[in-house]
Amino acid sequence: LHVMLEAAGLTVSGGTKTQVRHPTVKARVLEDMATAERAQLYSRAAELAHRAWANDEDVAQILLRTPPLGAPWVVSTLRDSFAAALKTEDHGRAAAYLSRALREPLDPRERARLTLELAAVEAMSAPLAGDRRLGELVRAGSGAPEGLRARAVDLGLARGDSDWARRAAAEALCDVRPGERDGLIALFWLADECRDDTEPMVPEVPVLPARPSTPAQSGVRAWQLAVRGEDLETTRALARAALAGDSPDTPLVLPRLAACRALILTDDHEEAHAELDALLTAARHGHHRAAIARILTLRAELSLRAGRFDAVERDVETAERALPLSSRHPLIAPSLTALRIVTAVEAGRQGYARSLAAAPTRPGAEESVAWSALLFARARVAAVDGRWTEAMELAKESGRRLLRRQWSNPALLYWRPQAAAACYALGDREEAARLSQEELRLARRWGSASAIGLAELWTARMPGAGRKPVAGAREAVRVLRDSPARLSYGWALARLASCELEEGDRRAAALSLAQLSTFTTACPPGRLATAARGLTERLERPAGPAPPALPREWTTLSEAEQRTATFAGRGHGNREIAELLSVSRRTVELRLSNAYRKLRITGREELCVLVRNMGERPSDAS
Repeated sequence: LHVMLEAAGLTVSGGTKTQVRHPTVKARVLEDMATAERAQLYSRAAELAHRAWANDEDVAQILLRTPPLGAPWVVSTLRDSFAAALKTEDHGRAAAYLSRALREPLDPRERARLTLELAAVEAMSAPLAGDRRLGELVRAGSGAPEGLRARAVDLGLARGDSDWARRAAAEALCDVRPGERDGLIALFWLADECRDDTEPMVPEVPVLPARPSTPAQSGVRAWQLAVRGEDLETTRALARAALAGDSPDTPLVLPRLAACRALILTDDHEEAHAELDALLTAARHGHHRAAIARILTLRAELSLRAGRFDAVERDVETAERALPLSSRHPLIAPSLTALRIVTAVEAGRQGYARSLAAAPTRPGAEESVAWSALLFARARVAAVDGRWTEAMELAKESGRRLLRRQWSNPALLYWRPQAAAACYALGDREEAARLSQEELRLARRWGSASAIGLAELWTARMPGAGRKPVAGAREAVRVLRDSPARLSYGWALARLASCELEEGDRRAAALSLAQLSTFTTACPPGRLATAARGLTERLERPAGPAPPALPREWTTLSEAEQRTATFAGRGHGNREIAELLSVSRRTVELRLSNAYRKLRITGREELCVLVRNMGERPSDAS
């Protein structure tokens, strides 16, 4: 028979061995074998390969086709191959190795640990399967190893499913060990903060104490105070306690991340950055890709506040590789997009920002708190484009969503100044002043230098501020000088230089621009750099005659006539003005006729010259 097979070209002999020549022949032979016989063959092959010190990954590939062997070397081989697959970013194969390891006889603690690791990897390759696995761990009851159920909820919340995390944490509290209870309560309330509208259909959960004694609860409580803009010093103390604790619930990632976010709002950026780096190292060691993505996203936000656009781009790109948007839960997906948009706007890449803002979002994303950040980012794009009505509506809707959850801290998103700038450009000075004053009041209540300085900067530009714009800009520079919000400080310097030029103080403007140059060299194409170059050009031009004073006749116009005339002077047609002001075209025509008569001009051409000379539009120093 051997001679016939070799003559047919199906086998080849070498010494005492006969081998099948073609892979297709091998496959056909294996296919024709009985299932039990084939499994036995693979089992023997795996054992022989292990004894022969074959490569672990080659042995693991054979083990994927074997039934449970019960040998102690099987799980260790599969785990080593799992780690090797992760290094090559082959998440599907890594998950297959751990799935096979779970078929072996294991003690409950080891099985639970492997299941948690598998769910962490499946967040990338098969997120729904990973969620199911986490649910099984949470429902394991008191038989699960202590701390594991809280870690499972923490991992699920990292991927963004706050609805699931709330329900899972609440249900687990029914039969949880005392040592795990505090962590689950913390995770429940953290998940509750992540959704725009939460349904109360869960078991009753105790509220967090005002001064928690455990690190996890301290971190979440710090974030609760921070978003409401209440008691900066207590917020800072709780956040530090959360990050310094060494109790059993310390390994929970999301409460520590909440503490870092609170420290960012208290202007303790160096502390937050150091903790984020430590968290990132631990998450990478544990292969928790969802947590890695969340940590990198927050670190990118921190870099944006400092004006380090290159660092933002690096962390955002790494976060997307760690957990692509397709694998993120819709409730957190908008945060990364919003960050990309705002960074692109500040970096001067308006076309890219515009395309990101117009891109469709995943169903369900609008139900999250992160949706407010995306609305604000879209408002920024609209404002830079001069689409003021759209910018106002988007900024106000962003704020309404935050206020609905009592998130009033101006350090979160400066939506009020953005809405105020749009209202000012649209001629609604009263609303612009109201929003700016409210921003300043809340910023002073919170007390961080970055929030107060930015509020001062915006308020000084509005009517009724009680002092000259240059004084307000100078105060904003003073407050922001020692704050970690370097991007805001740069814009304050630009605004101050602009005000000094308008007042004819060219020497002071030159000093302000010299300080500003240290920021603009880091990102030459950015909006701040562009503004600085424009101011430098103005400074270098010979001083000309002072701009014409505001015509006395302008004050005789009613507020509605001033707004209508301003739009007309900027080139808007009557129909567009009617839509912007929500009035009829006939009303627009009557207001313009009255304005022409009071201003003693003959028509729109003279009105355009008048409005241009008055310089009504404020400079964008956001």
